[in-house]
Amino acid sequence: CGEGGDIFTFLMKYENISFVDAAVKLAGRAGITIPKSSGYADKAKTELYDKLFAANNDAAKFFAANLKTKFGAACLDYMEDRGMTQESIKTFQVGCAIDSWDSLLEQLRKKGHSPEVMFKAGLITKREGKDGYYDRFRKRIIFPIFSAGGEIIGFGGRVTDASLPKYLNSPDTPIFHKGRNLYALNFAKDTARKLGYLIIVEGYLDAITPHQHGIENVCATLGTALTENHVRLIKRYVNKVVLIFDPDEAGVKAMLRGLDLFIKSDIKVNVVALPEKLDPDNFVKKYGKERFLTELKRSVKILDFFINYTIDKMPADSIDDKIAIVNEILPKVAMANNSIERDYYIRRLSAKLDIKENLLHDEMANKIKDLSYKTRPGSFGASAIRHKKTAAPGAEVTLLQLILNNVGFAAQLEKSLTTDDFTDPVIKRIIAKIFKIAPSNDAITIDNILSGEPEDVKSIVTKLVVKGIPGTGEELQKAFADCVYKIRHDGIASKMSEIRTLLVKASEEKNDKLKDELLEEYTKIGKIKNDLKKRYDRE
Repeated sequence: CGEGGDIFTFLMKYENISFVDAAVKLAGRAGITIPKSSGYADKAKTELYDKLFAANNDAAKFFAANLKTKFGAACLDYMEDRGMTQESIKTFQVGCAIDSWDSLLEQLRKKGHSPEVMFKAGLITKREGKDGYYDRFRKRIIFPIFSAGGEIIGFGGRVTDASLPKYLNSPDTPIFHKGRNLYALNFAKDTARKLGYLIIVEGYLDAITPHQHGIENVCATLGTALTENHVRLIKRYVNKVVLIFDPDEAGVKAMLRGLDLFIKSDIKVNVVALPEKLDPDNFVKKYGKERFLTELKRSVKILDFFINYTIDKMPADSIDDKIAIVNEILPKVAMANNSIERDYYIRRLSAKLDIKENLLHDEMANKIKDLSYKTRPGSFGASAIRHKKTAAPGAEVTLLQLILNNVGFAAQLEKSLTTDDFTDPVIKRIIAKIFKIAPSNDAITIDNILSGEPEDVKSIVTKLVVKGIPGTGEELQKAFADCVYKIRHDGIASKMSEIRTLLVKASEEKNDKLKDELLEEYTKIGKIKNDLKKRYDRE
């Protein structure tokens, strides 16, 4: 089929699963137990996650049971007025939180969940100025939020009256992040994969109502702009997205905040503004499935929309006005992956602004140069690693292996080495990425480290993770210290060798001033080397 990679990348692509899931699945088939000390199978973290999922599941059942209360009856009337069917209420596990400060707290306590776990799950809040907790959600319709795999990871609450805030989501927790999840993706992903595209809307009912009418590839954002994590999540299932946004100025700006992310990704993005300023919920209820699908066919590419929107909102009466428009639009066009696509937009811009194409091409070339090396789509520059195997020094390989299998070493590494201490370009690249995400240990996962990397880099990391390093905690700590010492020692030795070469040259050229400077630097570095050796011997 033309694809490359190893058994891990095959399973990740074929089943659209993460590296971690692929590793666990393959390990199970091979009869291999993944060490609990590894960075992606941390026992304490796994136990906490299990407790949070269990608390959320029991909370969802409690919210669903609340529909039988007096307030629940009013919520059911409201949902019926909004067009929700009993089948949808059951499928999406919609419930309600009654007007109580501690009903959920007491119910979950009876189920054996500790207040500490409930708090970490975002189900309860600490009382201000005194001990104790109270329910986060009160007097609201409750929409459970599912992960792509179908686990309940959080909740969204909506009032049925004019109270504020209108919507209240769970806070970010160890298992829930608004910027990494999409509502109803678990229900939409299979259909989206079959149809080849995903529809993204802005609200719970905007996602549920289309599903009720047989439009099952719809999911929703959770009150945030689309993020890089959303893009990664989407790419697991489809390479095309249709965004449906509120047609007011705020809705347009919210949609365009994800413009750069989508342009730089390989995802094709079209946008739709529904007629009569209707949202998807009301439009589908009023006009039905077929009319909704017709509107989707009228969608336009996101860059086309951006160009039209920019030209419409900005004056184009003078040459200064036109230059301002060009400066607004061309940086976005320059991010496009395909030169044919960029040429198409230049021709469009030329026709709309009455500016010669060759002048716009010249400006485009300048904009591309202005793009930082890291943001150029598809470009890894001089640091791109093409070879299949790394010839890195053994200490660098072992050190990376230790970090990948125990994220706790990442914090220690930051205190001992910098990326400049590494000589192999692949390892230097991966270490730099680990340093970048190290401030949040929860973010140091194999998936995050591999995100955006070329296949050969992924292959190297995969092999290092799966191979693992046997030994007790004390033995692994000693191995880590040995590697750090070896890398620093070899770096200093290399530097001293360079200085000796320069000293010979300075002597030959009879450059006494340079010779003295080099001798001073050599002595200084030699002292650092001796101090390093003494400290290592003591430890």
